[in-house]
Amino acid sequence: MKLSIKPALQLNSSEVTQIMQIFNADLNFESEQKREAFEDRWMGPYLQDLPSETLFFLAKDDDDVVQGYLLLAQDSKLFLEAFSNRAKSYQVFSDLFEEYPAHLHINLTPNCRGQGVGSKLMKSLIVHLTEQKVEGVHLVTSPDARNVSFYRSNGFLVEEQRPLRSTPLLFMGQKITR
Repeated sequence: MKLSIKPALQLNSSEVTQIMQIFNADLNFESEQKREAFEDRWMGPYLQDLPSETLFFLAKDDDDVVQGYLLLAQDSKLFLEAFSNRAKSYQVFSDLFEEYPAHLHINLTPNCRGQGVGSKLMKSLIVHLTEQKVEGVHLVTSPDARNVSFYRSNGFLVEEQRPLRSTPLLFMGQKITR
């Protein structure tokens, strides 16, 4: 499958729908209400509260169908308030936002995983951050998540683990060279 990677400052309604389908692909919810609450918690800050501060990199196929996305928030501090009532985990590493100001979220359709699409999205991200002179980027995951090796292989080599209540969280950062 041939895919093109394109940045998008604004998403059309079809792209939002496709992104949300990818976002929810591996998740099962007890009710529609729980699904909507989960979407609001993790995607609301980007799509509703601060869409002008969010850049999406879209991996689209020849039929213009989104097969993967990477969302970028260049200034994590701007998102502190949006996440304050949604996800306490966002604040666990806020002291590292100065050194690693940008953060990302990436997701692919199941049939694109393991095909190099995620790495292409990451390369597009790093080029953009270098051009914008952003000094560092980070993400937060679980220390035992299957995606940790993917992030390491894409240059996220700075790691710090901290608990949120009894749940361990893993900060993964990458300095951007100029």
